[in-house]
Amino acid sequence: MTNNSKYDIIAVEFSYKVKDEVSENELGVYDDFMNEHEGYIEEDDTPKGVTLRGSRNMLVSKGETLTDLRFTVGYEDLCWYDYPTDEQFELMEPEELEIGVVGEDNKLYIAYYDFESEKWKLDTETLDVDIWSKSEIAKRIEKPVGKHHVITDDEEDCFEIQCYGVTKEDYNAYTKRMEELGFVDDDPSSTYYTATSDDGYELDLWYTEDEYRLKIRIEKE
Repeated sequence: MTNNSKYDIIAVEFSYKVKDEVSENELGVYDDFMNEHEGYIEEDDTPKGVTLRGSRNMLVSKGETLTDLRFTVGYEDLCWYDYPTDEQFELMEPEELEIGVVGEDNKLYIAYYDFESEKWKLDTETLDVDIWSKSEIAKRIEKPVGKHHVITDDEEDCFEIQCYGVTKEDYNAYTKRMEELGFVDDDPSSTYYTATSDDGYELDLWYTEDEYRLKIRIEKE
């Protein structure tokens, strides 16, 4: 999937549904899946409610192509880590595309495309992009690296931010800077860093390599 728009996109989610014209006999390809999740899926539920969902929480800049979007089989709003067979996938059709669009006003707009009506709609609520908090707890760390970042929690005793377009080199450099600021992890991994400062702040860094995404969370103990 290529971003041919003039906007950067943050996060993509695709959903598929069973085609309307699929016969009851053809729906038998979902029998094993339905039976394996007995208790969540009721005995009289129809396989027409089977869905496919695939998502990547990453930055797709203007002109870039998103690959490796893996779909799992679910039922209505329930999701599991079941991958579809070729026979199952052939009975599905795209239902909805959800993306986050970075506007020229530094706002993140959540947009939905309905494949049946071929129409777009926008959420009325937006999120600020590439701003920094004025809170005291946010001042305890430095502004994140990466191309875009979105604050997801900004309280007196907790601050959390998602950073997009972050390379592994960016992440390693950021952990070294955190050490200089008093957050020393005695046993860091290649994708996770956690440390508590002498003045009682706990810092957690999660790096997702295949999405070039860094999540930062700092809390006051």
